[in-house]
Amino acid sequence: GYEEWNLNKNYLLMNDLDLSSYGSGEGWVPIGDNSDNSNNTRFNGNFDGNGHVISNLTINRSKADYQGLFGYISIGNSVGLKNLTVTGANISGKDYAGVLSGYCGSKIEHCYVLESNIFAKNNVGGLTGYAYYGISYCYGVNNNISGSSMYVGGLISRTSALATYCFTTGTVDGSIFVGGLIGEGDLIENSYSRAAVEGSRSGGLVGCTLGWLLYGYAVTTMGVENGIIGFLDPFGGDASHIYYNKETSGCTDTTGGSIPKTTAEMKSQSTYSVFDFTTIWAIDTDSSDGLINDGYPYLRDNPPPAM
Repeated sequence: GYEEWNLNKNYLLMNDLDLSSYGSGEGWVPIGDNSDNSNNTRFNGNFDGNGHVISNLTINRSKADYQGLFGYISIGNSVGLKNLTVTGANISGKDYAGVLSGYCGSKIEHCYVLESNIFAKNNVGGLTGYAYYGISYCYGVNNNISGSSMYVGGLISRTSALATYCFTTGTVDGSIFVGGLIGEGDLIENSYSRAAVEGSRSGGLVGCTLGWLLYGYAVTTMGVENGIIGFLDPFGGDASHIYYNKETSGCTDTTGGSIPKTTAEMKSQSTYSVFDFTTIWAIDTDSSDGLINDGYPYLRDNPPPAM
């Protein structure tokens, strides 16, 4: 917890860490919190995972807010978390819960969460409960994300900043405003979700938005309410270059301009006429060794991990 860390220092992880020994009782004490509503107890430094893996993170505090590896990060508009993989986490919290952080007041880059379970009430995300300055080049794979109330996302619960070059798989469920990638988000670009999504006002990519969704897609399941956007704010929003699988989802809506397609169409590069398949996106058509991403488009600089 914060009493064991200098909250104003920068850290570079030098080895993989197995946190199994912190699994009993309430488990890991998050680094930084919001106990006095000031930066005195928040984490104000940078954490560089240096390409290493943290495994077996456990937190059991179903009545506590700001739960995650970090509880509350407050560094500002710079990269506070980067180059870190967390696998096999099991987290329970109340409001603002995520595997990496409960609340992140910094940018997150090149961070990944795999094979993890998280359950909380509101503001639940696979990476973070709230991303004030957005994320890039991140993914969540084979995670189970669950919230008993509102704002649940495969990567982020809520953000008004840019989420780009990201993707998710696994399951995401909640009561209301549930998204395969983000519960509530206004700027999503070059990202996708293949997570199963369920809940009221749920969308394959985002639970609710009033912003812009550019160059992405969703492949989700029958429990979802709309193919891409669960709820489009009446003040605006656009998803005119976003596609979703109408066969797997059972949806036919065109909310925000989103475009329903068949499975075969979703696996055809010609469907995505405005996508950049030269530098950003790729699609695998060689089935001799198994198709990358099951034949759906993937991000060149953030490909799915070998599982």
